[in-house]
Amino acid sequence: RQFAPTKMLHEDDPNLATEQLLDRAEAYFNTRYFNKAVPLLTQVLTKDSTNTNARYYRGVCLVELDQQDAARRDLLTIYEGKSALQYDAVFYIALSYLKQGDKQLCLEWLLKIPENASIYLKVQKLVGELR
Repeated sequence: RQFAPTKMLHEDDPNLATEQLLDRAEAYFNTRYFNKAVPLLTQVLTKDSTNTNARYYRGVCLVELDQQDAARRDLLTIYEGKSALQYDAVFYIALSYLKQGDKQLCLEWLLKIPENASIYLKVQKLVGELR
C-alpha cells in the first residue's frame, strides 16, 4: 500500500468525447474508485487505442483491483512503447508480482529501472525492503 499511491493527471484532449471520459476517470481514480475508473478508461482506449495515459492508468487500476494479468498487459504495452511513463509502468508491473507474493519477479522488474528515472528513490526503498 505504501508504494502504490499515485494521482492520475491528464492533459487536455482536443477530442471532447474522450476529454469528458478522462475527467470522470481521473475523479474516480484519485478517490480510489478504481472499479469505476476502469470502464471509463476502456472507453477512451476504444476511441483512441494509442492513448498511453489511459492505458497506464487502467493498468494501475487493475493492479489495485487484483487483476494482475490484465494489468500487466496494459503496463507491458507502455513499457515496450518507450513512453514517458515507461518506468512508472515497470514499477507497477513489479508491484503486480509483489501483490501475488512473487518477491523474486518483483525484484527483477524493479532492477530494470535506471537511476535517472523519476521513480528511482521509491524503487530503491522497495528493493531495500525486499532484500
